[in-house]
Amino acid sequence: MYGHAVRISGQSGDGPADGIAAFARVVDSGSFSAAAHRLGISKSAVSAHVQRLEQRLGIRLLNRTTRRLSMTEAGAAYYRHCARILAEAEAAEQEASALQREPRGTLRISAPDSFGWMHVAPAVPEFLRRYSDLSVDIALSPTHVSLVDEGLDLAIRIGALEDSPLVVRKLAPSRLVACAAPAYLTNHEAPREPGRPCQAQLPLHQPFALGR
Repeated sequence: MYGHAVRISGQSGDGPADGIAAFARVVDSGSFSAAAHRLGISKSAVSAHVQRLEQRLGIRLLNRTTRRLSMTEAGAAYYRHCARILAEAEAAEQEASALQREPRGTLRISAPDSFGWMHVAPAVPEFLRRYSDLSVDIALSPTHVSLVDEGLDLAIRIGALEDSPLVVRKLAPSRLVACAAPAYLTNHEAPREPGRPCQAQLPLHQPFALGR
């Protein structure tokens, strides 16, 4: 028989997966008592899961006597499918857990273009050396893009963020500094606050950004 790492509910209400897992564990263990011990639920709960599965299918899966437990012909055929389903479910669970322990696949990142070139791109080679099963796809843009619409895993933003259901983590403070050439300050009043009339001349010089 096959061994399966399955976890099911001990509650009275169950879905098809609980019945399948209980039935497979009974077959693997050879008894309802042993199956209950391995599943960590009561014998009556295991029996109830199997009975509801049989009722849902409209067939008898197990022949039960006081001394012996055996599968019916339909039960043996059904078990082969259950064993394959549970083995695949266990493999999927193990693979998902492995992804938590050791990242793999493609990490898709969005970042502002200038910040991305200066800070994100230089860090990628060392990051890939540390996580050899991972590849990185960086999209650099001066505008904010939707993580969901663009299929992104991570976005780096500078400045205040709008309310969002996404998980946000502050990486570092960001400060803007106004700079000007001495020749400019000789001919123009130095801007003191954003929005003052003297700032109206600044767009003529095509600065990177205006504002706080």
